[in-house]
Amino acid sequence: MLLFKNNPKYNLYYTDTDSIFIDKPLSDNLVSEELGKMKLEYVLKDAVFLAPKVYAGMTDDGKFISKIKGFTDKSLVTLEDLEGLLVKGSYKSLKHTKWFRNMSEGSISIMSTPYNLVQTQNKRTIVFNDQDKAIDSKAFTIKN
Repeated sequence: MLLFKNNPKYNLYYTDTDSIFIDKPLSDNLVSEELGKMKLEYVLKDAVFLAPKVYAGMTDDGKFISKIKGFTDKSLVTLEDLEGLLVKGSYKSLKHTKWFRNMSEGSISIMSTPYNLVQTQNKRTIVFNDQDKAIDSKAFTIKN
């Protein structure tokens, strides 16, 4: 991943353990189903990257995709919802159905639970513009 994270050939919009979102196609020799190569999953024409493992976008063929860590009903969140959450202090309260196992009783309960979708600064510092909209993030600086 280091090959892509600090490469001046690309603008890197989002990265995770095994994925990148950049502004240009990768060289053909880097993309393959072969182990260790990159796999092209989406070409996005519009996207919002709100937090680690929380993003959504519209593909160039009009399909909506979203990834929201720990949330089961992604159909409840739109691209516009995530765009609105870029504003400092904004959040979206949702509910979703989760399964809970009780090993000692040998039972499974299905319950509706709250889920708050919000920006987080637990891994990076969010940079806001004059209108309090998130425009970037920066790595934490560790001081002695």
